[in-house]
Amino acid sequence: VSLKLQKRLASSVLKCGKRKIWLDPNEVNEIALANSRRNIQKLHRDGLIIKKPAVVHSRARVQTRNEAKRKGRHTGEFWIVYLLFCVVVRVVCCEPALAANPFLRCQVRWLILSSSILEQAQGREDSDVVVSF
Repeated sequence: VSLKLQKRLASSVLKCGKRKIWLDPNEVNEIALANSRRNIQKLHRDGLIIKKPAVVHSRARVQTRNEAKRKGRHTGEFWIVYLLFCVVVRVVCCEPALAANPFLRCQVRWLILSSSILEQAQGREDSDVVVSF
């Protein structure tokens, strides 16, 4: 038995959406006979048609996150300050024996180096490490 008409009328009578209407599954035959707004109102008074309560949209998680942000968490501030004092370096490590195909066993890595480590790396002359910016 389709109760589309009854649900539409009930949503109009109770001034809410169709998803907020509950029809008693035990009284389907009686609800199916209701074909007017007056009948729907009577079924609502009898408790066979109920308007569901509004769904709670809790802000508890937002409040706890904002509390943490007031303390300085979740800002990403550390990485911004850290990267101001560091240099991002692209390091390509290849085996010198594979000169014919340099991409065969190469590893490309992005390293975050502090300035002191970078100065040490520029001082050394390693044939198999290429440092580019």
